[in-house]
Formats: sequence, structure tokens, C-alpha cells
Amino acid sequence: MGVRVDREGMPMRDFQTAKGLLIATGKVDLERTVVSPRHWADAAFLVGLEGDDEALLRRLLSATRCPVWPLALGRKSFPPGSPVALLDPPFGGLHPGSLEQALQQQPRIARPRREHAGRPLRTAIEHPSLGAQRQDQPNGPFALRRFGPRLVLPGEIADVPEPPATEPGTPASAA
Repeated sequence: MGVRVDREGMPMRDFQTAKGLLIATGKVDLERTVVSPRHWADAAFLVGLEGDDEALLRRLLSATRCPVWPLALGRKSFPPGSPVALLDPPFGGLHPGSLEQALQQQPRIARPRREHAGRPLRTAIEHPSLGAQRQDQPNGPFALRRFGPRLVLPGEIADVPEPPATEPGTPASAA
């Protein structure tokens, strides 16, 4: 998986409360409530997946185009403002090259904020042996909420094509 940040988010404070947390002893604490502030909104991310299983990639693309449940990209209070799957060819489907090539060649899905215009776009691409460790790889059924490590390599991409002049909307992400 790789992510390209087409538009940096802006600060917007929102609070989330959670109960039933897994604590250090490995048990679930049903009494404790934790407040978890969230701070960013109006960002635009291009997300790509790479793999050998073309049938799985097609199922994932189909699921983002016709989701069973309402989509919330990290926060229910910040739903995507536009469809999350690119629909137009050649990138509204599977790309024959590498993930890095797809992130480089796909036109921006949103215009940058004025203060970020002209800067290279940030990327974060999973890597098997290099990068910063993140403890967010799902382990087991989603209901268990257990996560393991994965490595993410930060980077930058310059010279990304601009979005079409008649930008139909700003997807929050794309697959």
C-alpha cells in the first residue's frame, strides 16, 4: 500500500471517546473511557495497492466503488466529500506498472493549498524491511481491534500532473 498526499489537511479539532480498550495486561477494560482528539480535515490522499492477486485487487476496487456500509476514512464525523474510487481510465482501475509509477503518473486528485503550491508531494509506502515502524497492521478479525507492526518508508514525488481543469470534485482518497 502506498499513499500520496495531494492536499495537506487543515486543523479542525474533534473529539472521540472510546470504551472497551485493550490494556497492557491483555484484558479489555470496559469501565475506562479515553478521550482521543483528532485534528485534521479537508486533506486529499491518493491511495494505491500493489499485489500479484489481480482478482483481489479488482474486488477491492469494486468494494470502494459500491460500499456495503457508509465510508468513514478514520473518523465518522469526517466522511469523504466525494467518491473514494477513481472512475476514469486509465487509472480508474488497475495500473500495469509498479505502485510507485502509478503514484507518480496519476494526476493530482485535488489542488494544493496556497502555502503548499509548488512543493513535492509527500508519500508513505509500505516496505518489507525499511522505514518507520507503525503499530497499525490489523491482526485477526476487525472486532478484536488488535494490531501489529508494519514498516512505512516516507518519500516525495515532484512533477505530478495537475488535475484536469474541470475538477469534478475532490476525492478524499482513491483506490
